[in-house]
Amino acid sequence: MKTLKKYVDKLEFSFPLYPITFLVIIGFLLYFRSLFNGFVQDDEWQILVNPLVHSLSNIPTMFATSTFENGQGIYYKPLMPITYSLIYSVFGAQAWVFHLFDLALHICNSILLFIFFKKFFAITKIKYVQTISFFLALIFLVHPVQVESVAYIASTQELLVVFFLLAALILTIDYCHSKYSLRRIILICVFVLCSLLGKETGILTVILVPSLCLVYKKINKITISFGLVPLLIYGFLRFKVAAILLSQQNSIVVSPIARAPLIVRLFTLPYELASYTRLIIFPKDLYASQRDIISGFSDPRFYFSLVVVIMVAIILVSLFFKYKSRYLAFFFFWIIIGFAMLSNIIPLDGTVAERWVYVPIIGVLGFAGLVIAKLINYQKFVWLMVVVALIFIPLAMIRTYVRIGNWYSNYTLGAHDVLYENSAPMDNDYASALIKLGNVKESLKYLKKAVALEPNYLQIRANLGLVLAADGQISASKKLFYDMLQNKNNINSYDNIALFFYQVEKDPDIIISFLKKPLALSPQNITLNQLMATAYFEKGATASALFYANRAYKLDPSQANLQLLKEIKK
Repeated sequence: MKTLKKYVDKLEFSFPLYPITFLVIIGFLLYFRSLFNGFVQDDEWQILVNPLVHSLSNIPTMFATSTFENGQGIYYKPLMPITYSLIYSVFGAQAWVFHLFDLALHICNSILLFIFFKKFFAITKIKYVQTISFFLALIFLVHPVQVESVAYIASTQELLVVFFLLAALILTIDYCHSKYSLRRIILICVFVLCSLLGKETGILTVILVPSLCLVYKKINKITISFGLVPLLIYGFLRFKVAAILLSQQNSIVVSPIARAPLIVRLFTLPYELASYTRLIIFPKDLYASQRDIISGFSDPRFYFSLVVVIMVAIILVSLFFKYKSRYLAFFFFWIIIGFAMLSNIIPLDGTVAERWVYVPIIGVLGFAGLVIAKLINYQKFVWLMVVVALIFIPLAMIRTYVRIGNWYSNYTLGAHDVLYENSAPMDNDYASALIKLGNVKESLKYLKKAVALEPNYLQIRANLGLVLAADGQISASKKLFYDMLQNKNNINSYDNIALFFYQVEKDPDIIISFLKKPLALSPQNITLNQLMATAYFEKGATASALFYANRAYKLDPSQANLQLLKEIKK
């Protein structure tokens, strides 16, 4: 016992640079494997085929348009594509550099979390502040649920939100302990704004920073402005400059939970919360793109999940009222708001996602740290640290290391994750990986499964049509595309349907016939006019080809449309 006490005391009273250095070494060694991973899932279309991030001159545009969906989507997170653009402008499409950036940012977040906990716990008068802060930061660093946020480049947004959130909270603590400082006030507002611009969940930063001031009993006009001023600037950029409205949500998001009525989303809520509980406490089974929904009382998962949620709620509320303090209330509030944002009351693009835990898990760790410090005596504390150091941390690192390997490619990720879930996007991505390997027959199996799961998912149905054609099932492929054209829900995606159909059909007369309906409904669609011009040109009808090519050029005087005009005029 004396030997254990010696090591705990040594950690507690060591220079802070030592535990920070340990976090850096462990983080780099654990995630070094991710540097060999490629671009996976959304990484490809967010970086490789996204011309917006290929030039630094497009940075102003990133503030004036939606981040995805060719500028027509609901998401406004300009800091993420700016980050991609900065990396791409120097290193190009080198996946390892993007992974290195995410790895470094995750380690930085762990260090910032250590500093934040140490500063916060110092005012609570608990013992072994540095030891508790270090182990909580270490758990955050190596926890398996964090892998998706770090190994999946498209999740850089989560890392950015937390980086600026923690930076803002640390500065807020310093502000509450010091005299008036205009420089610190400006920095706090900038960090809060950057957190918002990293992802919409940055709204948590807007709430938590003034709440932290409330903990320190420093609520006044200035501390309220820490959240209000950045929120007003963000609102101006999003709603006025980029003109992205929240009312666009249901018309664009295609996940089953987003299409489901409110009553179904409420039935699914206990399942979501129980899933996040499992991911934090027992992260054995990890898989991306979880899109299950609970439709009603007939689903047994509803009852099991409800029991789990009630038990967890009772434990949290009991502990909160047992150790009534404004410090514990802060993290309790963090947990409630953090997971409320994941509840799908406002529809999201999935039911559960491991990357979404990256922000609320900090509230869980802070709450647990305070409770543990108050709940157990010194001897039990020492033994708990031993258990964490010798059992939980090594097991977590092993699971994390294995999961990083799953994210190596679309094939390795799909081969693992399709065994655990019913997710149309995952089946689609795995099928695409199989196609690249030349396994068309096997890919059809997963594409048909994906269409059965989500028949309204346009991209997946189009992919199935292309693969059916590649497999020689031309008639089945064409029928699928014509069926898609008859669906009025696809009116805003006729150009994409036409593009896919153009890859299958070679007869210009059939292509022209196919394009007439969508063009009559959307005469200003640039892609449809381009395709019609090309089809007439291939048929030899120059006059008609020029008509549509001219219209495409007037709608979009780009180099590509100019080249099409020149080609037809020859």
